[in-house]
Amino acid sequence: MWDSLAGLANRYAIVVIGLWVVAAGLGTLLVPPAEHMARIHARGFLPADAPVNIAGSRMGAQFHDGKSGNLNYLVLESDRPLGPAERAFHDQLLAKLRADHQDVDSVTDLWSDPMTAPAALSDDGKATYTILRLPGDLGAAQANRALDGVRRIVAGQPAPVGLRAYVTGPGATIADELSTIDRQMLVMTCVTVVLIALLLIAVYRSLTTALIPLMTVGLALGVARSIVSLLGERDVFEVSIFSVALLAAMVLGGATDYGIFLIGRYHEARRGGVSHERALGVANRTVGPVIVASALTVAAALSCLTFAKVGMLRSAGLPCAIGIVTGMVASLTLLPALIALAGRYGLAQPRNPNRKTGLRWRRVGALVARWPAPMLVASALVLAICALPVSGLRLGFDELAAQPDSTLANRGYQAMDRHFPPNRLLPEIVSIKTGHDLRNPPGS
Repeated sequence: MWDSLAGLANRYAIVVIGLWVVAAGLGTLLVPPAEHMARIHARGFLPADAPVNIAGSRMGAQFHDGKSGNLNYLVLESDRPLGPAERAFHDQLLAKLRADHQDVDSVTDLWSDPMTAPAALSDDGKATYTILRLPGDLGAAQANRALDGVRRIVAGQPAPVGLRAYVTGPGATIADELSTIDRQMLVMTCVTVVLIALLLIAVYRSLTTALIPLMTVGLALGVARSIVSLLGERDVFEVSIFSVALLAAMVLGGATDYGIFLIGRYHEARRGGVSHERALGVANRTVGPVIVASALTVAAALSCLTFAKVGMLRSAGLPCAIGIVTGMVASLTLLPALIALAGRYGLAQPRNPNRKTGLRWRRVGALVARWPAPMLVASALVLAICALPVSGLRLGFDELAAQPDSTLANRGYQAMDRHFPPNRLLPEIVSIKTGHDLRNPPGS
């Protein structure tokens, strides 16, 4: 089987390469970008039955404040104490928000109510906030569209000199975090590709040899993104910005590894005097099962994320598994075809090994074979030293720290911290429901 696959790739190398190029090209032209699909089909960050979602919806319904758990805040901050001009801006803006029934579920005006105004106005009189409930679950496409609509209304309202308006809160925090990932994804992917290219060139000391796994990775990533986007558009599974970013990382890492395995075995056979065609068959026969076993193991493990409760993790399972499987197929078909085509022109061949380098690796092998236990202990000690930074790792769910300080959500929190006690917008609220009117407790 493996020899036949290598023979087909060698005999029809141009056809195989052409099919992959056409598949990647058609996917790019006919299927919407994966990032676009993630934005319009995103689902909630937390499951609908999460206690915090249930409690928030119940509180909103019981206090006649809307049933949505997508909580946000409109924060107004001025360089001077808020006066009549700021009050007029506040009232006009809230009137526009209340009129937007598509993007706003409810508006709770705390500043205009004499009972709540002291709590909603800062001690220095320079800041105030309003509670906004927007439709959609946190992180879902509907919630993100609603947030964009509200921010457009706020940005379009002319403000008095020195007054700044921010829309922040839990909903805005999740939306801005995902937007940050989206904006940085292209940069991270490009940096990763450059690093991989430099490492491959350093290892093979040949630009042609380095380009072979890079071309395989690029076409595999293009095809995988199109498959994920198409299935996401059909709602076969959920797709998020996080899953698209992780998909790219998985394909880049996995397909590059598979390429190194196959090229390494091909070079080894060529150094042993085996012909180009036979060396390709030997490489496919010996490394092919390893690639399949490795890819399917990783894909199966990633698929288990489908059972996660947190939407961001759940959405990464099947898209990343598809990416790994696509990388596997590309490594077993496209990669041998590229090697075969390059080999016909005497390219991608192993360099003559340096005698000193060969002796050095032979000594290392001899040491491992002669003293396996001491070498195992020494290796474990080196790994332990390299892992020491992990001891300083602090796990948590601080979504504000996961994004730049310049995001709109973070700027809103910073404005609140300048005028209010810490954590004013993110309190822990306890809801108590009884069988009698709490204004008339028994025994009073």
